[in-house]
Amino acid sequence: MKLLKLSLNKIKKQKIFYISSSNAYLKEGYRVNAVRYITKPIDKNELFDDLNSVLKAIINENKYIFDETIPTIKIYLSDILFIEVIGRTSYIHTTTKIYTSKKPLKTWLNELEKEHFYKSHNAYLVNARYVYNIKFDKIILKDKQEIPLSRTYKESFKNHYYEYIGNL
Repeated sequence: MKLLKLSLNKIKKQKIFYISSSNAYLKEGYRVNAVRYITKPIDKNELFDDLNSVLKAIINENKYIFDETIPTIKIYLSDILFIEVIGRTSYIHTTTKIYTSKKPLKTWLNELEKEHFYKSHNAYLVNARYVYNIKFDKIILKDKQEIPLSRTYKESFKNHYYEYIGNL
């Protein structure tokens, strides 16, 4: 069974498109955190490109993992900082809580690598979304936590990370 799931039943955040015939309301668009500001007349191709882009972002924000050892809990990928393995236990560090799982790091890597989770060490899988800085032998996350970066994975991690930020 796949670990990765997608739920659009309860979208975590709404997206606002601001459509106006004037640029005079541009400031208001920023105030309401509009994801797009579209001026009339509407270019159909541009509108569909914008809709597809925002839909893709919504889908990515609402992906979650499923682990039968953590019943009835959806752990959204967008909330996972990193996964750490100690012994035979995986610790899923999220923005609010740490969950434990019996799944090995290799299983997590197979499921999450295409979701921009990269191995930084034999015992760590890091969500590229939360990387703030890469130092010589560690990764600094946005919340200032430090994750080890081994020589074995340093080059690969940096390459994946730079590719990730280049595609944003």
